[in-house]
Amino acid sequence: MANTLHTDLFSSLISDIKTYTGKDPLLPWLRGIRKMVESLPPPLLKEKLPRFLQKCAQTFETDRRYTNDMRYLRVWLQLMDFVDDP
Repeated sequence: MANTLHTDLFSSLISDIKTYTGKDPLLPWLRGIRKMVESLPPPLLKEKLPRFLQKCAQTFETDRRYTNDMRYLRVWLQLMDFVDDP
């Protein structure tokens, strides 16, 4: 049951990102991060969140809109929490 809930969560996050049509494409990624933190048990969060953060960081790496965006910086800082030797 829990596995199905987590699979549904991931499917929902991906769908939200792919279907987003607003002016701030970082927003569904940030919502996804928040949903993962609020919904996943710690071991699964530790397994899944770093890849999601990495994908988000890479997606907007060359997007000039986010060069000085504190929300985007927080994504990188969260990602660094999972790096052994930054």
